[in-house]
Amino acid sequence: MIHCSRILCFSFVSLVLISRTVHGQDEKVVTAADMPRIPYTESRDAQAGFRMADGFTTELVAAEPLVSDPVAACFDEFGRMYVAEMHGYPFSHEPTKLNPKGGGLKDAGIIRLLEDTDGDGTMDRSIVFAEGISWPTSVCCYNGGVFVIAPEQLYYFKDTNGDNKADVKEVVVSGFARDNVQAVTNGLLWGLDNHIYFAAGRNPKDLKHRGQPMIKVGSADLRFNPRTETFDVVTGGEQFGHAMDDWGVRFVCSNSDHIRQVIYPQAYLDRNPYYVASGLTKSIATDGASGKVYRTSPPEPWRIVRQKWRAAEKGYRLVINADGGWEFIPMDPSKKAGVVPTEYPVGFFTSATGITIYRGSAYPQRYRGNAFVGDVGGNLVHRKLVDTSEITYSASRADEGEEVLASSDNWFRPVNFVNAPDGSLYILDMYRETIEHPYSIPEEIKAFLDLTSGRDRGRIYRLVSSEMQRLPVVKIGDLSNPELVQQLASPNSWNRETAQRLLWERQDKSAVPLIETLLTSTKLPQGRLHALWTLAGLHELTVSHVRTGLNDPEPRVRENAVRLSESFLRESPALISDLLPLCADDNPHVRFQVAFSLGESSSDEAVQAIVNMAADPRNGNEIRTALMSSVGTTADRVAARLLQDPERLRQSHVVAVMNDLGLIIGANPDVTQAASLLNVVSTGDFPLSTRQLVLKSLGEGLARRGATMASVLASDSVSADLRNAVADLFRQATEVARNADATVADRAAAIQLLSFGDVDSVLAVAPEFLTSSSPQPLQQAAVQALGAQASTQVAAELLDGWRSYSPAVRRDVVDVLLSRTDRIQQLLNAVDSGAVKRGDIERDRKQQLMSHRDAKIKARSTSLFGSEVSTNRSQVVADFQPVLKLEGNVESGVAVFRKICSACHKVGDMGHQVAPDLVSVKNKSEADLLIAILDPNREAQPNFNTYTVVTHQGNSFNGIIVSETANSLTLRRAEAKEDVILRSNIDELVSSGISLMPEGLEKDLSQQQIADVIAFIKSITGKP
Repeated sequence: MIHCSRILCFSFVSLVLISRTVHGQDEKVVTAADMPRIPYTESRDAQAGFRMADGFTTELVAAEPLVSDPVAACFDEFGRMYVAEMHGYPFSHEPTKLNPKGGGLKDAGIIRLLEDTDGDGTMDRSIVFAEGISWPTSVCCYNGGVFVIAPEQLYYFKDTNGDNKADVKEVVVSGFARDNVQAVTNGLLWGLDNHIYFAAGRNPKDLKHRGQPMIKVGSADLRFNPRTETFDVVTGGEQFGHAMDDWGVRFVCSNSDHIRQVIYPQAYLDRNPYYVASGLTKSIATDGASGKVYRTSPPEPWRIVRQKWRAAEKGYRLVINADGGWEFIPMDPSKKAGVVPTEYPVGFFTSATGITIYRGSAYPQRYRGNAFVGDVGGNLVHRKLVDTSEITYSASRADEGEEVLASSDNWFRPVNFVNAPDGSLYILDMYRETIEHPYSIPEEIKAFLDLTSGRDRGRIYRLVSSEMQRLPVVKIGDLSNPELVQQLASPNSWNRETAQRLLWERQDKSAVPLIETLLTSTKLPQGRLHALWTLAGLHELTVSHVRTGLNDPEPRVRENAVRLSESFLRESPALISDLLPLCADDNPHVRFQVAFSLGESSSDEAVQAIVNMAADPRNGNEIRTALMSSVGTTADRVAARLLQDPERLRQSHVVAVMNDLGLIIGANPDVTQAASLLNVVSTGDFPLSTRQLVLKSLGEGLARRGATMASVLASDSVSADLRNAVADLFRQATEVARNADATVADRAAAIQLLSFGDVDSVLAVAPEFLTSSSPQPLQQAAVQALGAQASTQVAAELLDGWRSYSPAVRRDVVDVLLSRTDRIQQLLNAVDSGAVKRGDIERDRKQQLMSHRDAKIKARSTSLFGSEVSTNRSQVVADFQPVLKLEGNVESGVAVFRKICSACHKVGDMGHQVAPDLVSVKNKSEADLLIAILDPNREAQPNFNTYTVVTHQGNSFNGIIVSETANSLTLRRAEAKEDVILRSNIDELVSSGISLMPEGLEKDLSQQQIADVIAFIKSITGKP
């Protein structure tokens, strides 16, 4: 049956290519004959189609009719398996933005209870535990019942009368929207800290806890204490998949980006609202986020039809070779064949899901800590080797040239995995004919599909190693407290976690002496780890226990002991002395946690420890971020101590710390910290470079909250002596700026420093450098200094020398003029009068003006520039099809790239990284690249849409959001220039809905130039 489906697919291709080509063009027509259904494979035959790596095989644990549509599962303390069955996939019953017709099955979801009653490893008993819920995506055991995520709700279900059916049904939280079925809330997992974590998804949220409004979540995840039902925001914000390793490190995944590590805990970052962190989660796959995969299944007929239409729209005909490879043959035979577009899911991750770290003990040691990820579109399971030696892990392909499991059956959909009581890994196979968001399938094709086909089918497999030592399933729920304590040291994670959960639920203090004995006696590091966290959960953790953990031989136990020390740091200040040796620990994970935990104390010892760690050259960006999260109230003290040692300030990593500290102190509305730092730097004996560094970073920090140096100096807490000392520093900066014998770099830095002084000084000095005789860096620094002022004179000063400016200076001037409404009007006046030619304004800036939030500016800009851009982009693409016949010249394409593209794209040492990496699109066909250049908004990625932020002071910033935290937004624009805005200073945030890449490039480039730049893109080597 499996091989038959492959034959059907390839027979279908021939049919389409022969019968649907008329006069050299492919009609957008499809019939039932074009769309043969791929038959399902009976569960007893399915494993015959599995190709497996490294000696692995599978065993069928359960299949229809015992289970269907399994998407998540957990095991209770008796080894029974609760399974979330998502029968409503993929349609919501109510209308949504992506499913406007609604009409899906209403409340068709089920929580099923499976049990192996005879102990043979196969489920033989199946009971509907709970039903009548929407889209169940996760299930997690607690206190004899289960929490269930079924958007829009988080439920709690429990059986209280012993019939294995839930008679308690409580809505704990509501408001998880389900606009996008591929981005719903999911992934309930117990953490070491006796809280349940889950991925909150990317859909909008308007959350209510038992009917009462609760915290705002945004692009993050959640955790909660199931006893108190208190919720906290945690780092995250991806799609379907959520995992933890033995040490509490979390992982998420998202479509192509198949393994992301959560690096920075949100709670620590929230302590310091004046620090802006980035890269909260990081892709850790060494083969790139969209890694290569090796599928064995054929493409489904409907995918071929869809891709064939896409190809036809772009001037190509889709052909599948005998070996299953794709090729695009141009309808014009004089043009060479294209290559596989990246949007077709062959050969790379496109639907990563269910990331899980194997934490059992049935397989040999080399498999423990491996990551398993499903790709439901590719019908396969991928395995990664995870290197945990550094703070940011790295994950490399485990099975070269193959997958740990690849099925030739298109219905095989491995959506999730579970670490099982027997020490093995279970695979949840939703087993669906189609896994795809309905929104992405054309209506003409959808009419011949049943997107709910398979909702009565599903399989669960056990992954079996040839060297597997199968564990007996322990019914942990029947164990006494002493027996539970011993399970904390089990080599199998399910036993450890379940034992800790039950001890926490029971809250029986008689177990404490037994746990204390285990803490000092077990040889298993994970056992000592669970002992510490269980004591914490029983509210019996002491300073003595923490000290035992701080001296543990296993670094990851020390790391967690440092975290557990935090609750004692204020009550037992002496404990800081126990942390001090760990500031220099050989293991980076320990130092990373120490850097976070020091923020729980404001003692002199903690401040000095932060200073010492900041000066340690081993500590890179991750530890620096952790340290900055810890200085919300002590930043000025840390900065003052770093400034005491001139030798330290010669080191680049210390300079980076000082820059961060200046930004933090400036952003803090408590001006006493800024005044303190100003006093240190203005009265001490420092080189000019140090003073410039501190004043510049302090000024930038002030600007983030809409304040100025003048506002600090005007404070009653600032003495007249300090005002005079700071004024003297700015006078010195003026002298350096005007000193022709000083280096250009020093003069430019001095001009930049002036931007944070009083407006009169800036207006008196900066215009001197806006002449063609001034070196370009000095002109650009002067533009920046003027732009920082709110004066109405700024626009006139900048426009006065327009004709003498180089293109780079003109770009900077336009950026400054676009930052305020009054300046924009003056720029448009200059364009209208001819003082500034229309061609002088670059296309991305024109696009920004023509999509401006102010209706008058938008209308006037459209009147001035609109004739330069055709609104019919499809016609432009059609008119430029001759480009595909031209032979591109790579060397000429490099020149075009430098001139037009490098402001937002980076290749090697050329350009700036703003837009997507061009390595990631080089495998697109020439036709695809032509569309991307001429019609950039047709298939633009949402994360590259531009946003406009307006501050309370009326300043306007435009760019793509590259970092978003609870405290700030970071926008990136052309030439990788970034603007950081504190949320407290945001008056308005608006999305333009359009790409950063401008339309209308055909006005600036000839057809040959476009062919040349396409040839250059195709020539790029490297890894995305």
